[in-house]
Amino acid sequence: MFNNLKISTRLTLAFTIVVLITLIISTFSNMRMGLMNQNTNKIVVDLYPKTELARGIISNVNQISLSVRNSLLFVDNKMIESEIGHIRESQKKTDELIKKLESESEPGRGKELIANILASRQRFDLSLDKLIELSKRDGAAATNYMISEFRPANVAYMNSIDELIGYQGELMRQGGTASVESYTFSRNLLFALTVLAAILSAVLGFSIIRSIIRSLHRAVELASAVSQGDLTQRIEVKSRDETGQLLQALKD
Repeated sequence: MFNNLKISTRLTLAFTIVVLITLIISTFSNMRMGLMNQNTNKIVVDLYPKTELARGIISNVNQISLSVRNSLLFVDNKMIESEIGHIRESQKKTDELIKKLESESEPGRGKELIANILASRQRFDLSLDKLIELSKRDGAAATNYMISEFRPANVAYMNSIDELIGYQGELMRQGGTASVESYTFSRNLLFALTVLAAILSAVLGFSIIRSIIRSLHRAVELASAVSQGDLTQRIEVKSRDETGQLLQALKD
């Protein structure tokens, strides 16, 4: 059946098959790159910024702890009030960061960890306010309260933030692993498809060229024999393409 097709049709068909294989490879490559881009985008645009927000909260908590220590050490009221001002400013920054973190988090484990941060922060802020109040009238009592109440609340607050950072880090590692696995799978499959396309193209090209050359070679032999006056040659037409038509013309 293939030999009955015109040469132009066979060439067009073979070219179309090669183009289709190329389009399949291109489409598959685009899909796999899209998946890798999705994983990378998740890390860069979503997970990493949230981790930085959490680290910003830790930085503010550390600044609050430093200002608390200074307010207990200083004896000058102006310096103490300055440190309290730093505390309030850090609390304001922390509030902004937590609100942004909460608004960008999706339902699930992330929301639960943020809820833990909010609960820990509430206990931390209550102990902080009480500590500031004590520091204004009784330094010794404030120091004792800092050790017995404020410090444990501070540690619990920091631990809740570290837990969120750890969770985000694990998600980033999973995303990185998924990207590597996607790349490896895509590379191997694309290599196999490319080899397959090359083999198929070679087979199609060889088949078409072979069918054309064989028929032309037979036609040349017959034409040569006829030109020398040999009309006894048996002409067998096995195709209806251009070479088959040529052989049919010689037969007639």
